[in-house]
Amino acid sequence: MVRVRRGGARKGRCLWCSKVGFLEEEHVIPRWVMQYLPQGAMRITRENSQGDVIREWESDVFNLSDHVVCYRCHHGWMERLENEGRPLVVKLIQGDRHVFTLKDAETVTMWAAKTAVVYRATQAKGKASTIPWAWLDLFYRGVPHPPQSATVNLAFNGGEERFRFIPRPFKLSGRQIVGDLDCDRITIVLGSLVMQVILAFDFQRFYPAGLKAESSSRGTVHRIWPDFAPLAGAVSFPPPFALSSQEIETWAHSEVNTGPL
Repeated sequence: MVRVRRGGARKGRCLWCSKVGFLEEEHVIPRWVMQYLPQGAMRITRENSQGDVIREWESDVFNLSDHVVCYRCHHGWMERLENEGRPLVVKLIQGDRHVFTLKDAETVTMWAAKTAVVYRATQAKGKASTIPWAWLDLFYRGVPHPPQSATVNLAFNGGEERFRFIPRPFKLSGRQIVGDLDCDRITIVLGSLVMQVILAFDFQRFYPAGLKAESSSRGTVHRIWPDFAPLAGAVSFPPPFALSSQEIETWAHSEVNTGPL
C-alpha cells in the first residue's frame, strides 16, 4: 500500500531495499538523457506478453516516472551509477566510437537493467513488486558484477527516429528451463544508440549461456553482457552496420532463445 502526503511525496516500500518510508520520484529514462536527443516527437509503445500493442503514442517529452525509491537508494548507489554511466551513455548516444572494457560493459549493463526494473515498477501502480527480492538485492548490495540473468545488446541506429521505447514482457520456456521463466525485454533507441536489455527474474533457474534475440543480419548487434569477450574484438561501438527503423522494429519483436548471440 502506498500513502500520499502533502506535496506529492509518497510513503511506501522502496523498490530496491524494501525499507518503508517516504519515496522519491524516479524516471525510467533519466531527464539528463533528453538534452542529448534532437527535438521532436518521441514514439512510445506498450505491449503485452503476446506482443499485442496495448497503447502507442507520441510525445515531445518522455516523462514516465513514479515514486518507487527511498532517499538512501536514490542518492546513494543509484546516483553513483548515473554519474559513472552518464559519460559513456552520452558517447554512445552521440555515435562516437568506443572500445569497451569489462568495466564499461558492467556499467552499461547495470544502467540498462536498472532502467528496465524501474519501468516494471512504474507499471505496478502501487502493487507489491513481482521481481524476486534476491534479484533486486544484487543491485542494492553492490555486487561486483551484473547478474548473469541480464542480457544487454547494442546496435547502431540507422533509422530516422531518434527516440523509441518498446517494452515487452514475456514468458520463456525451453529444454534448458524448468517451467516458464518470467522475463522482460525493452528495446530503446537513444540517438545513435539502440539498446536491448533482456532480464530473466528467476535467476536460480536461468540457463547460464544467456538470452538472444535474433537480429536481421550478422554484424549489426554486439552483445556486451553476459559473455563479454574483449579478446574477440567484437565489443566496440558502433557495429559495422546500422539497423534501419524497420530492422529495429523486427529485432524488438523477434523470438528470444537461450544461447549465445
